[in-house]
Amino acid sequence: MTDVELQALLEELVFPVGGEPFEYMDVWNRCELQLVEVNDVDDKPVRVTTRLIVWDRKSDDDPWMISNIKEQYCGMIWRQHMDEPEARVRAYFEGLREALMVALGSQRTMYMMPADLLAFGKHPLNLVRAQTAEDFTDALMKKSRLGKLFS
Repeated sequence: MTDVELQALLEELVFPVGGEPFEYMDVWNRCELQLVEVNDVDDKPVRVTTRLIVWDRKSDDDPWMISNIKEQYCGMIWRQHMDEPEARVRAYFEGLREALMVALGSQRTMYMMPADLLAFGKHPLNLVRAQTAEDFTDALMKKSRLGKLFS
């Protein structure tokens, strides 16, 4: 998979992704994660620049306003995983999007950095059994990955 193919796959299957609005301290909030660009494709981990935007409003009648923007350069996928069958990589990104939809609906998300949401340390593509989007969503929702947002 080339960097152009990876960028297209990320834009098709993952980014941008936003969670459902939630109430925190009498203010409605919602979070969105955006892809800025794919960088350093020849690096060991392929790195991307992502932006986490936190929006808020006081009531349903008020417009959504940006309250916080965090942009970060972070690992997205290991170089060796780009050589895996495309169907498996697609399934991973589909599972990642589902997990991010849940994570971005958590109040804790507004205090996190974009890299915290990508669960890169214990990468699910290293799991041999995970083959479908549902497998990857389940793996990503473990406490050692994105599940930490809900504990």
